[in-house]
Amino acid sequence: MERKLYQEYRNERVVHTNPKQKTCTTARKYITSNKITAPAVITVIKPSLIEDKFFLSQIGLWDYKYAVMNYKHFLPEILPVAS
Repeated sequence: MERKLYQEYRNERVVHTNPKQKTCTTARKYITSNKITAPAVITVIKPSLIEDKFFLSQIGLWDYKYAVMNYKHFLPEILPVAS
């Protein structure tokens, strides 16, 4: 069963420049400074060009893969869709 985001959401991309902080901290600071509201997907790009995705829901910031796999915690923001 495929899952997708139910609502229209913001998809933001951020460059991770501080190697001393975690990518989730970079995402949180970006969300705070740009006043982004849920639901949104934040993609943090590391200098090695690896991308970490986070899902901002009404209940907090989560790893994107975790949010999709555990979609029942995030209803109605993520709903199962028949493929």
